[in-house]
Amino acid sequence: MPVSNEKTSNFLEAINKYAEEQRNQIYAEVEQFKKEELEKAETESLNDAYILIQKEMSQMRLAISSEVSRQNMARRKELFQKRQNITIEVFQKAANKLAEFTKTADYPVLLEKYAAQIAQVLNQPGTVLYIRKKDAALTARIQKAFGGDCIVEETNDIKLGGIRGYNPAMGLVADETLDSKLEDQREWFTETCGMHLG
Repeated sequence: MPVSNEKTSNFLEAINKYAEEQRNQIYAEVEQFKKEELEKAETESLNDAYILIQKEMSQMRLAISSEVSRQNMARRKELFQKRQNITIEVFQKAANKLAEFTKTADYPVLLEKYAAQIAQVLNQPGTVLYIRKKDAALTARIQKAFGGDCIVEETNDIKLGGIRGYNPAMGLVADETLDSKLEDQREWFTETCGMHLG
């Protein structure tokens, strides 16, 4: 029986050795599988993190761009308002100066000059000269300066002064009002003084 014990012992030893090898192989495979799965999970996590970072950065860029646009629009609006206020103030001062000028002795002389200029353009009979109500006392001087047949009428749409002539037969208007001359200066002022938004 000793030989049988030895065989049994060798057999058990061989089984144990085989089992140990199998266990080691399974353990190595499990470790390799865990390592691969861990690397795979790590790669997926990195990819997910990269995608999340890119998405967040894109949203941040969009938010920053939106904010910059909003601030630029607000600044442009503020600048436009300032420019408008400056233009209004400048033209109000100019209108005040013109109003003061109409109270001087030079103003009736200017009206006579305007009447003579209009007479050169509206040289057919039936011309109507429109003046503001405040200038009604100068009617005779205006008619004399015109030098021809004309009617002088008062109108409410001339605020600052001057004369507007109209000849129905010719279908022409000659505008020598201070109102239109001041208004003509607005575009020039805007362009020349850097007040134009472009």
